[in-house]
Amino acid sequence: MAKGDNEAKADSATKQGAAAIADPTTIPTLEQRKRDKGLPIHIDRERLAALGVVTFLKIEPSEATNPSTQKVEPGLLTTVQSDDGNTYTVLIANMVLSKDLEAVDLPFRAKIVKHGRTWVFTS
Repeated sequence: MAKGDNEAKADSATKQGAAAIADPTTIPTLEQRKRDKGLPIHIDRERLAALGVVTFLKIEPSEATNPSTQKVEPGLLTTVQSDDGNTYTVLIANMVLSKDLEAVDLPFRAKIVKHGRTWVFTS
């Protein structure tokens, strides 16, 4: 693409942005934009639990700061799909869930529930 094409595209995007701001109800949410592109939505464990039974598709090693200790700890970035076809990612750093995820073959279907202070899988 020529430099002039990039400038024209940027100009058009700026004009579209200005028009969209005139009516904020026409601006898609980030979640809508990600779904349009087929990208997963990142959610927390509570929202994962609220989805009920989902299909666990993929895990990737990751890390995040533990809010209780402020230490960076290992976890698993987990991709799941709900029954309505939406795809989500969630960071699983809980020891029980992580051990189960690493021990079994994917994909599988389950839901997570809080048992006392610990999150666990259930059918």
